[in-house]
Amino acid sequence: SEIIAGKSEFSYTPLNKRRYLEYGAVYPSISKEEIPKVVVAVDTSGSISNAELSLFAGAIKKMSTITPELTVITCDASIHQVIPPSQIESFLKSIKFAGRGGTSHIPVFEYIDKKIPNPDVVICLTDGYTDYPNKKPKYPVIWVLTPNHKTPPWGKVIVLKKDNSYLDDDY
Repeated sequence: SEIIAGKSEFSYTPLNKRRYLEYGAVYPSISKEEIPKVVVAVDTSGSISNAELSLFAGAIKKMSTITPELTVITCDASIHQVIPPSQIESFLKSIKFAGRGGTSHIPVFEYIDKKIPNPDVVICLTDGYTDYPNKKPKYPVIWVLTPNHKTPPWGKVIVLKKDNSYLDDDY
């Protein structure tokens, strides 16, 4: 949400008249509002349980309420689905994850670099037992990891606890 909130630019000209009249205080107005591009990569490999896939589906549903520019990529060792923002709603009505093989995030980052230029953030839902690109991308990457995980070599890490809450660690 910090990345998404940071996309808008504020200015004191023009004045936020509603806030001034309502509270007698000077507040900035939004001078430029951008919709952030968020990409979610879902690990559908054999090491991810059905319960974890359900948890991932819930996370996607929640993220879709935060930004309309959400693209979902499902993958194991290869990409199985790319769900563009216009199809997220229908995808969420009947989620079916293909895959269940080995795991590599290399095809995901190659796809993003070719087809989704300059995403604001990439969120990877995984257990971390995957192949990683050798080079860290220029855009922010958040790894949301299952409790039994392998720590990625770069990016921000969020570890889900067994009670479906999370621990937030910076790496």
